[in-house]
Amino acid sequence: MGRAMVQDKETDEDNDETVELVRSINLDPNRLCTHALYRFVHDYRETVRFFFFTVTLATRSDKMRLIASKALAEVGAKPEHIEVYDEVQANPSPVFDQLKKYGSIQSQNLVLRATNAFLLYYSEIIQAAIFKRPEILKSKQTIRWDELLGFTRFDDVVRYLIDKKVNELSYAGLGQMEEFMFERLGLAGSITDEQRALTAILVEIRNIYTHNRGVVNGIFLARVENHMGFHFVDGKYFHVDLDMFSRLSGNCLEVAYAIDEAVAKKFGLKRKRYVAWRGPKKKGGS
Repeated sequence: MGRAMVQDKETDEDNDETVELVRSINLDPNRLCTHALYRFVHDYRETVRFFFFTVTLATRSDKMRLIASKALAEVGAKPEHIEVYDEVQANPSPVFDQLKKYGSIQSQNLVLRATNAFLLYYSEIIQAAIFKRPEILKSKQTIRWDELLGFTRFDDVVRYLIDKKVNELSYAGLGQMEEFMFERLGLAGSITDEQRALTAILVEIRNIYTHNRGVVNGIFLARVENHMGFHFVDGKYFHVDLDMFSRLSGNCLEVAYAIDEAVAKKFGLKRKRYVAWRGPKKKGGS
């Protein structure tokens, strides 16, 4: 799997990408954020934590197997126990080795869930901004007479138009959402060109995972103008390893932080400390 998406935490815990990925889920509990950002970060953290949970479960299972067989061989000293211990030594990590076979699935799960959470954040923060200033929609947003007659209050009409616009942007993809975000909402300059390029790469990888079984195609290459040092080959499956995922998902977090602060300040959105949105910590929870 190259720089595998599944790695042995015992031997690779000092890997830079692993350290960065762990750091990305250890969010400052006092960071100010909107409720939309809180939900994005929460979903992202749960996705990464589940990945590490499966890796830890596999490595611990193999370790306990080795410890148990060794103890039996030393204490009982029976031929069959010694034989089992020898077999375990010859194949010390069967569970983890099996987990590595599903590396591409693990990779896709991380990419899909993290990217979907990010795109949902984009649509939610846009929606929150429009609710504060519905005039942003202007006259371009239309409603049919039969739809209009179904409402009794003007506020319901506004909410319907906002929901309709946000749904249109969501289905149109990242490009349309960014255009609306930076041009209509007036947030140009909130993030760098490099950040936008990395965001586009992650979203397009998510698209080929969803629609083309992970195989790079012409549509992907046309949409990803700046490859940011990554090597994409038309007709070839693209595997996102831990290093790449850490870089791309970390970028999305930084983009979300920057957008969140800019939108909140401009439109007066409510922000609270992350821990305040989360509420009381549940017993035995994270």
